[in-house]
Amino acid sequence: MKGLKIIAVIISAFILLCSCAPINSGNHTASNNQNTEQNNQEVKEIQLLYCSNDTLNPYKTINKTNAEIGLLLYEPLVSCSNEFEPVYRIADSVLIEGPVCTVKLRSIKFSDGSFVTADDVVNSYNLAKSSSQYSPLLYEVKSALAVDSATVVFNLTQNDPYFENLLSFPIIKKGTENLKNEDNLEIVPTGSGKFVFSTSEESLIPNNYYENASHGISKIKLVNAPDSESVEHYVEVGATDIYYTDPKNNNIIRMSGIKTSLNMNNLVFVGINHNRESLAHIELRHAVSSAIDRTAIAKTAFYSNATATTGFFHPDWKVTSGYQSLQLEPNSKIAIENLEKIGYNRLDSDGYRVGNSNRRLSFSILVNSSNASRVKTAELIKKQLATVGIHTTINSVSDERYYSNLSSGNFDLYIGELRLTPNMDISPLVKVGGSSAFGIKAPVDTENEASASYLTVLNDYYLGNSAITSLATSLLNYMPIIPLVYRDALIFHSNNIESIGSASMFDIFSSIDKFKVKD
Repeated sequence: MKGLKIIAVIISAFILLCSCAPINSGNHTASNNQNTEQNNQEVKEIQLLYCSNDTLNPYKTINKTNAEIGLLLYEPLVSCSNEFEPVYRIADSVLIEGPVCTVKLRSIKFSDGSFVTADDVVNSYNLAKSSSQYSPLLYEVKSALAVDSATVVFNLTQNDPYFENLLSFPIIKKGTENLKNEDNLEIVPTGSGKFVFSTSEESLIPNNYYENASHGISKIKLVNAPDSESVEHYVEVGATDIYYTDPKNNNIIRMSGIKTSLNMNNLVFVGINHNRESLAHIELRHAVSSAIDRTAIAKTAFYSNATATTGFFHPDWKVTSGYQSLQLEPNSKIAIENLEKIGYNRLDSDGYRVGNSNRRLSFSILVNSSNASRVKTAELIKKQLATVGIHTTINSVSDERYYSNLSSGNFDLYIGELRLTPNMDISPLVKVGGSSAFGIKAPVDTENEASASYLTVLNDYYLGNSAITSLATSLLNYMPIIPLVYRDALIFHSNNIESIGSASMFDIFSSIDKFKVKD
């Protein structure tokens, strides 16, 4: 069961949980100067959901809506854009030299007027390392040290040129993470975000210490939604102006308003058991890949809430976009040519390919029955492979049986999904012994250039001797798994909000200070 637990952690890494636990709510009051300035402004108000029984401490909350509210209260060192590019927030510069990352801080103030220091960052890092939500981001970090008041050094276990994308843990003022008031209720930690929490009004008001503050919204009323049922109800009746969702299994709460798709780093793929003799052939894996219609899968299996991928990394990530060449539509000619190269050049009476032993080329596709999108993906692939003479059956099983079969190697092909960390670490999925690398084994065909170079390039990349573009090309040549699509997230906003601007899965409120609210 160890493998089952590991893949569950990896696949769920970075997904905000939707439960709500009875923890003391915060009791932080906005400063007087902020209230005074607030009263002199025309109030532009929107509503968001949160859970009053849970905390707004980003390292303690277990509630989805409260974690999202935290994006408005606390700033990270670095965030990521919708195209997975780093966006410096508290960080002024990030220098990565081998396994050492040096971060210089900007002159940023907390909502109480004090400056953010390196000690605050190191303290927040220590809290993040103990947090189930943020610890998966910091798996490479051995230590974080405050060199001076404005410099933090992160010592890593390996070279990682994109480590800065992982510096998205929220920075809170040291010493405010466990404060309580006279009623023994938790006080909301002090952050440096665009807004602060007002206990008296149970709302968010602008943080006037936020750099270049532009208060297009002067108040955010918080609507208490204590459980998933109330969240669904409030979304459907329009009690929130913004709603973000990861439509797993295409279960979407419908909200009246405007819908926008956001990129996610969730790769849906065909996993391959390389211990099966026929699947050990690179040509066979390329044949399967060439026969697949990725556009149809994105549209039909995921209701267009997915992006067909041209490679192992998200097609909107510019770093590897010119090095990924998978065709989105099927190419039967290339598929058949690859099959014939390895001896499958005859058809049986049913139109399926047979080899020299007169044995039909046939595989089973493992899929968990609870996920309708994956089941539909398997059904589409079954039809698509049949057009080039590959026979498949679908083995639709419970989640428990699905993970058990993966861990024991009892499968040919399977439909899987992995959320890559923002530094684009693909190794858990394709490295021999990786936590999600089911069926992957070391190449033995040393005469094949792709086989010989596959693990070498992967290892060289993490030694700092190879670029990720070389890794992207090598992965496509060897095809240890078959990439299909990257799933999309959705953000809804009400019709009374104009100019919502940019957003990403990493910060759904990134441009909230530029929102325009209709009168």
